[in-house]
Amino acid sequence: MIRLLAVLVLCASCSTPLAQLKLELGPRAARELECAEDKLAYKELDRLISSTKVKISGCGRESTWKLVESRWTRARNDEPIR
Repeated sequence: MIRLLAVLVLCASCSTPLAQLKLELGPRAARELECAEDKLAYKELDRLISSTKVKISGCGRESTWKLVESRWTRARNDEPIR
């Protein structure tokens, strides 16, 4: 029982809530998409324990971001922002 509780607590602390995504990605995505942070929409594409791939859209543009070694990067840097 104690092991189960420990696993649940660890998994809960690993999740990436929307507020954290906005904090980590909002300013950078707003700059790249040329759109105000409050107009951005976030869509989770892949999830292991926490969000690993997110699509951010706003002002008619979108980009995809992935979490690699605890750092958010554009999923495809060679792909133009649409």
